[in-house]
Amino acid sequence: MTRYVAERLFQALLTLLLLSAIIFFLSRVLGDPVMFLLPMDARQDDVDRLREIYGFNRPLIVQYLDMLGQMLQGDFGESLRLRDPVIDLIAERWLASVQLILIGMSWAIVAALILGVLSAVYRGRPIDWIARTLAVIGQSAPSFWIGLILIQLFSVRLEWLPSAGYGGFAHMVLPSFALGVFALAGMTRLLRSSMLDVLDSDYVKKARIMGVPEWRVITKHALKNAILPVLTFAGEYFALLVTAGVVVETVYAWPGMGTLAVDAVVNRDFPLIQGVTTMIAVIVMSMNLIVDLLYASIDPRIRLGRR
Repeated sequence: MTRYVAERLFQALLTLLLLSAIIFFLSRVLGDPVMFLLPMDARQDDVDRLREIYGFNRPLIVQYLDMLGQMLQGDFGESLRLRDPVIDLIAERWLASVQLILIGMSWAIVAALILGVLSAVYRGRPIDWIARTLAVIGQSAPSFWIGLILIQLFSVRLEWLPSAGYGGFAHMVLPSFALGVFALAGMTRLLRSSMLDVLDSDYVKKARIMGVPEWRVITKHALKNAILPVLTFAGEYFALLVTAGVVVETVYAWPGMGTLAVDAVVNRDFPLIQGVTTMIAVIVMSMNLIVDLLYASIDPRIRLGRR
C-alpha cells in the first residue's frame, strides 16, 4: 500500500509540474499585460521600463523557472492589477467557493439517494421515467445554461430569489442548484443501476421470502450495498464541481475563485492566473488522489496493479 501511495503522489506532482508549464506558456498568448497597466498614450520608453521592472523582457524559460522556484517556496507572487499578494487574494475567495460546492454537493447527494432508490424500486413507472429524464437533462445541459434558466424563472419572473451576489442563504440557492445538477444526474443514474443489480441478488430475494418488511429490504439489505460505489464516485464529482464552479460563479457574480480566475484572464494578470489555476488543480488532484486511495483500500487488486 505504501508503494502505491508513493506512486500516486509522484504522478500527482508530475502532473502538477506539467500543468504549471502549460498554464504559464498559454497565459502568455493573451498578450502583454503592461498595456493594461499603462494609459493608451504611454510612450514606448515607459512600456519598456515597466516590462523590465516586472521581468517580462527576459526569456520565457527564465521567467518560468523563477516562477516555479517561488511557487515551491509557497510564494505565488503579486497581482499585477490589484497589487496584493496572490495567496492573500486566494485566501479571501476560497471560502465562498467551498461553501457553494459543499452546499451543491450536499443537496445533490440527498436528492440522488431519493431519486435513485425510487427509480429502482418503481422501475418502469412514472417516477422512474421522471428520474431518468432529469438525469439525462442534468448530464447534458451546460451549467451556465441551467443557471441562466433559473435566473429567468425564479429571479426575473417570480422574483423569489436574488439573481447574483453573495449574502445569506437565499443567495446560495440558485448557484448551488445550478452547480449540483450535474452531480445529481450522475449519482442518480449510478445508484439506480447499482440498486437494480442488488435488488435482483439472491440474498435480497431470500430476505423477501423470509417475510422481511419491504422497507427493511430496501434500506438495510439493498441500499446499504448499492450505495458504496455512489459514495466513492462522490469524490470525483466533487472534483468536477470545483472546475464547473468557475462558470457558475461567473453567471451569478459569486465572489469565489472562479470569478477571480476569470478576472485574472481578462486583465492578463499572469501571477493571479497561475496562482488560482494551480490552487484549483491542487484541489482537483487531491480529491482524485483520495478517491484512488479509497478504491485501493476497497479493492486490493488496484494497488497490486491487477484487473
